[in-house]
This record gives sequence, structure tokens and C-alpha cells, in this order.
Amino acid sequence: MFSSHGTTTAQAVTETADVLAQLRDVGRVLAALPLSPQVKAAGRHDLEAARTALAAPEPDREEIAAAVHRMTETLTRAGAFLLAGRALHEPISAVAGWLGAPGDSIIRLLGN
Repeated sequence: MFSSHGTTTAQAVTETADVLAQLRDVGRVLAALPLSPQVKAAGRHDLEAARTALAAPEPDREEIAAAVHRMTETLTRAGAFLLAGRALHEPISAVAGWLGAPGDSIIRLLGN
């Protein structure tokens, strides 16, 4: 049902453009999932916060990690990972890997 259109996790996510592509993939999956309007709104809000932090001249990895962590918690509670599987897990995992140490809590949430 879902497919990844950005950089795959088999490829290194090294550039902010790669991270942005992964976040776009998450947004597409989020839009397609049968989740409540409140969960979708919260997810979109956190995605936008991550994109905004990523667009800064010096992206703040801590700020990006906080937004992606909040979104991951919300989506986990809503059962989104059960519905979307790898289509959601892979791009979030790739972003967490790019974040380095700030992404460790996201990796733990994902069970990697």
C-alpha cells in the first residue's frame, strides 16, 4: 500500500536534502493512514517543526530530534506503525540515524 519515494535506508542519509526527502515520505504515509484528525494534525505539526529546524543555516539536530521524537510517540500510541510498517519505520529510522546521538531516543522508540 505504501512506498518510499526518498532515499532508502540502504543509502546513507548524509545531506539535509536526504533528511527532507525522508520527512516528505513520512508526511505522505501520515496523510494516507486512517488516523484521527487530531493525530494527523499533531504529526503534521511535528513534521513542520522538524522541517523548519532543518531549513536553518545550521540545522539544530536537538530540535529536529525533539520534533521527530514527539511525532514518533504520537504515531506509536495511535497504532500507525502497525498500519504502515516499514513505510513509516524506515524513513523515521533514517532521520534518527542522521541525527546521531540526538536521534538515539527515536531509535529506542522504534525498537531498532
